Amino acid sequence: MNFTTSKFIGVLLSKGHLVLCVVFSVKINIGSQDAMSGILWDIWRTIDFPVSLLAYYGFIPAPLEWSFTILVKFIYPYFIHGVIGTIWWFFIPVIIGYVFNKLLGLRSTST
Repeated sequence: MNFTTSKFIGVLLSKGHLVLCVVFSVKINIGSQDAMSGILWDIWRTIDFPVSLLAYYGFIPAPLEWSFTILVKFIYPYFIHGVIGTIWWFFIPVIIGYVFNKLLGLRSTST
């Protein structure tokens, strides 16, 4: 897998992730009248696994007086899963392609 192929796959995965995240957030905000619909963001905990740890174990860049009301309910899920998660899904195939190319490069020079 060359670097441009892994970038192309990364762009496809990140675009798909962003579309799913937007559709999901529209469904939560417009489609659901349930007060507990915000808990559906927990589905994204497994989709964006290493990145989602930021949302649940720290990463509070605001004063504590208003962070747990505004940030945790509204801004965190969109920022963590919408922005950082989308970037993460771009870098997954890029990193895998880089490691794969390094391993193939090491094998070809050793034989």
